[in-house]
Amino acid sequence: WLLRLSEAAAREGQLQAARAFAEEAIERDPLMVRAYAQLADVAAQAGDAAGISAAIERGIAFEPRSSQSLRQVEAYAWDRMGDRERTLAALEAAVPRGPFSRPQAVLAQIATLRRQTQSR
Repeated sequence: WLLRLSEAAAREGQLQAARAFAEEAIERDPLMVRAYAQLADVAAQAGDAAGISAAIERGIAFEPRSSQSLRQVEAYAWDRMGDRERTLAALEAAVPRGPFSRPQAVLAQIATLRRQTQSR
């Protein structure tokens, strides 16, 4: 419920309220990975680079098993801010590894981003 309120506030440009709702969600359940992702998204919308990094690192600290998905969210946030280098670094950190992983989609995104970066 708090995350829905945060998302609605962010859509309306009420970034302070969006951040407050996401923080309250984290306060109630620090393992709620989506709340950290919401904080990163709000930070990207606000142009707050430090806020993106802080939200992702906080999320990984509380739920390290979700680091790959949080890195993907981080890549989206950096992309939203137009920072291709950080987008690429976050995507590279998000590549799923393990015997049952399927990294093809992330690897394809990385290849596309590298081609775009090299063509500029």
